[in-house]
Amino acid sequence: MHARPGTTIAFLLGLLSAAALGAPAADPLEPARSAIRGKQFGHAVQELTVQAEHGSVDAEYLLGLAYLSGLDRKPDQNAALKWLRSAAQSGHAGAAFVLAGVLCSSADADAAAEGARSLEQAARSGYRLAQDALREQRLPLSPDRSAATAADAGRALLIGAARRADAHLLQTLLGGADPNTADDFGSTLLNQAAEAGSVAAARLLLEHGSVVDQADHFQSTPLMHAAAQSDPRLTTLLLGKGANPALSDAAGATPLIYAARANRRAQLEVLLPALGASLRGAQLQPAMDAASRNGAPDAVSMLLAEGARAHSDDAPARAERGAVYDNPGPLYRGLRPLFIAIERDDAARVDRELDGGSDAKSLTPRGESALLLAVRSSASRSVASLLRHGADPAKPGANGETVLVLAASRADVAMVRALLAGGVSADLHAANEAPPLSAAAQGAGMAVLTALLDAHASVDAVDGAGNTALMIGAQRGNAELAARLLERGASPAAKNSAGRTALWLAAETGRAELLEVLLEHGAAPDQADGSGVTPLMAAAAAGQLAVVNKLLEAGALGGAKSSLGDTPLLLAAAQGRSEVVRLLLRHKAEVNAQNNFGDTALIAASRAGDTTVCKLLLSAGADARLRNSSRKTAGEIATMRGFADVKSLLESG
Repeated sequence: MHARPGTTIAFLLGLLSAAALGAPAADPLEPARSAIRGKQFGHAVQELTVQAEHGSVDAEYLLGLAYLSGLDRKPDQNAALKWLRSAAQSGHAGAAFVLAGVLCSSADADAAAEGARSLEQAARSGYRLAQDALREQRLPLSPDRSAATAADAGRALLIGAARRADAHLLQTLLGGADPNTADDFGSTLLNQAAEAGSVAAARLLLEHGSVVDQADHFQSTPLMHAAAQSDPRLTTLLLGKGANPALSDAAGATPLIYAARANRRAQLEVLLPALGASLRGAQLQPAMDAASRNGAPDAVSMLLAEGARAHSDDAPARAERGAVYDNPGPLYRGLRPLFIAIERDDAARVDRELDGGSDAKSLTPRGESALLLAVRSSASRSVASLLRHGADPAKPGANGETVLVLAASRADVAMVRALLAGGVSADLHAANEAPPLSAAAQGAGMAVLTALLDAHASVDAVDGAGNTALMIGAQRGNAELAARLLERGASPAAKNSAGRTALWLAAETGRAELLEVLLEHGAAPDQADGSGVTPLMAAAAAGQLAVVNKLLEAGALGGAKSSLGDTPLLLAAAQGRSEVVRLLLRHKAEVNAQNNFGDTALIAASRAGDTTVCKLLLSAGADARLRNSSRKTAGEIATMRGFADVKSLLESG
């Protein structure tokens, strides 16, 4: 069935804009972009065809997409594959990824193998979606994880841009898109930008009409997510646009509580004046209690100075005042006394309700277990009673989350300790969840991590992508966390689903300090991943100069080759990492080494139009006469792509 052009416009415009990033002012793709904006789809395909036939790799890629989606006619997969293959062979990571998406699910073994190679190529080039697909061991563009239609693709692109705080791409996509687009959990683009802590993305979304207080399915608003961040500028922006600081989420937590339990003093300084006298009085003590329970000393200090009482054991007495159980009022309307007591962490009342016949396994009106409600409410005092009366800690919530993992991910050490003291296993998690230790590592909660390790959590337990807590710490650059895990026996040799070790991940993300810790504990500097890419190659491609230097000093092999034949020098040259190229050449890297496609570092640099890298390579003896498997020299590729300066340099060199 032929795709409706209207559903593909936003998606292709986004891709066209992405292809133009960093391009010169006279963008050759602008005629095609203009034609798509004007819904002249046939003309757009003609423009792309002309440029593709003249060697434009970006045009080849986009023409492949146009044929694949049926932009102006019935989809033509053969034509799409022709242009996608051509672009991928010229090093276009996006084309390689889409090609993989088309071929990987093929029943033909050769086609599926080609798809797998294309996916590896895209991932090696730094294409994030391809890296995610390999890490999660799923097919690229698979229906369950990616857009099944072009309209869904546009939605996914929007949500991804907001999550990555990519304001440039959001600017492009928002022209004809809904600024209140939400994911499957009701989290809008503004909520996503707030969780990412991006002022620029949030401001852009608000300018395009995003609703400032639109809550997700858990009643969390953008202001709540912003309040948990370290930078208060986003909170200031949202309040200035009318965000309501009096709103609370499904567990009764206000933005002030979000800030307090995250120990965000700067956020409290912004939120407290915005509350007004009456709201301030009502919210001060709950925020103080949350800060105390979560070990947030800066927040405790400030809230005490503002007049809050030190957290004490008189919560039951406070809870009973106002007869909230007999006459709950609008805040607790529809909740049974047990759930009200849990939300208020009134442990004595929880005991009375359970002793009186209430079921510890009962569900809230939202279908959530009493124990999960306790975790969301930071009601650590109530947990012991619930567990003692038979609450099931393994029962997942609506989104598959279990209590210990949720508490660990929130860095709620008081709750984690209460659950462990109640007999919950330190490794308890649902089949689709990361282990608690991984959740603690992701949230960088050292106190939670220590509590779990003290309770004998499996130090090398893995998440769905095969990542251990040590690998997660490596990606985050948390040397303290890594050292703690290594002291407790974490294996630096463990590999994730993509065959990557903690050292590999630290190298790719430029974590030089952490790299030293791992090397000191025996991590192998040349342990390649499933594609044969070594840590040195990953660091070189990512431009991580300090890491490249440390790896070379540790004896990493500068001449190693990946399964596609790439060397660290070739990968650095392809990505324009001139300082890394310079360093590798000083360490005597083989300048004319060719990969499985016949590309040399010079050919890769000429394809990117990088005169600086080309000069470095030529000075080191690069041979401009060498041809790749397409029988093209570096100069011929530069000519095809319109890089006159590179062509001139190669001819003169």
